Amino acid sequence: MQNIEEKQVKDGGKFWLFFMLLVSLVYLMSNMQKSAIPGCLFDILRADFSAQPSQIAAFSSVFMIAYSVMQLLMGPLTARYNPLSITLWGTPFLCVGAVVLPFCHQLLLVYACRALIAIGCSCVTISIVLGAVKFFPQSHTMKLAVFMLIGYMGNVLGGAPVLHAANRLGWRSLMLYLAIITTCLYLLWAVLLRWKVPRQENPSTPSKGSLLDFSVYWQVLKNPQNVFLCSTPVFYSVFFCYAVVVGPKFLQDFCGLSGEKAGVVASVMQFLGCISGLLFASVNRKLGGNSAAFLQKLSAVVFFVCQIVMTVFICLGIHSAIPFVVSFLAFGVFANMAPIGISLLSRHNSEKLLGSAFSVWNSITFAYVSLFGYACGLILNCFTPDATTDVLVYGRDAYLAIFAFFCILAIPVLLMTHCLKEFPDQKP
Repeated sequence: MQNIEEKQVKDGGKFWLFFMLLVSLVYLMSNMQKSAIPGCLFDILRADFSAQPSQIAAFSSVFMIAYSVMQLLMGPLTARYNPLSITLWGTPFLCVGAVVLPFCHQLLLVYACRALIAIGCSCVTISIVLGAVKFFPQSHTMKLAVFMLIGYMGNVLGGAPVLHAANRLGWRSLMLYLAIITTCLYLLWAVLLRWKVPRQENPSTPSKGSLLDFSVYWQVLKNPQNVFLCSTPVFYSVFFCYAVVVGPKFLQDFCGLSGEKAGVVASVMQFLGCISGLLFASVNRKLGGNSAAFLQKLSAVVFFVCQIVMTVFICLGIHSAIPFVVSFLAFGVFANMAPIGISLLSRHNSEKLLGSAFSVWNSITFAYVSLFGYACGLILNCFTPDATTDVLVYGRDAYLAIFAFFCILAIPVLLMTHCLKEFPDQKP
């Protein structure tokens, strides 16, 4: 098995490029599952299940909690098993959860399906990152940006296109179609993997060592640069809340936009988030590949300024959608810089620790997403909405509390990001 793995590292040819593109398509479908619920379907889901806003927001929180916990297992698992094998045996959880979800009429069953989907998505994500580094060692930053661009398109499609399709087909039928497509894509690349790696050379053969060695995380967290890097996922987490959890609802309630227009804004945000990884990877390369820390600091400044602007406008009671849409789009451009963050991780961690460092970083990312998303739901529950129509409409104070919370959060993030270094003093 060791010889085959070394051959794969040196190969990096057309087959593995095609294979990774297939994995990226599965990643796209998993992101559609992640973003569509609750997202622009928030009011549709609340009416269907007759649930409170916090219960609907929990659809996202349960997903993120399960995803985050699963990421903590990915470090030891990738140290022991082939990442492609983890994806091979983990993605069926995604397929099963996605197929069963449309038939669920109880909240607990939906939560369980969301957890299964999250487990599968976690396995796909780790394969995207480590597969790019493994098969394309000379160009992994750009290749990773391309693979993530494809995957993040699922976030774009999970906005206005999903809302439009759900209005025509019904959200349950739509989710079932997405589940079938996801399953077919998984079966295709699973067959290709089995064909490329002969059955007698089992890709799941573990390396030597204990079953799950969590001590690798202590080695990761001993590095202060890794700790500082763990502040950068706050950008994406707040961006995700604005694009998926509370942003479309805010634009409708506070700014008076229609659901379709709010969905378009959310989709444009996600699209900008898709291309930003490739954009900043290109900028970093143009600058000699030594600007990753600077770009992260620039992202923190934009995050801080936009939060202050939006909070002040809400405090003043200015309902114009323009400053909020512009700020949301700025978030879309600067919040999702995963290739840049992974580039810094690869510099500050040895090859042996890279998988564990990414697991910590990614786990914290979605822990933030889960925490912030559920916090938004809890904050909304503290205020009484206008219930004169079938749609609950929240007032200025409710949204001021949410935006002020994120504004305060931006301060320590800005300070920690300022401590990032481009190169390590001594690489472990």
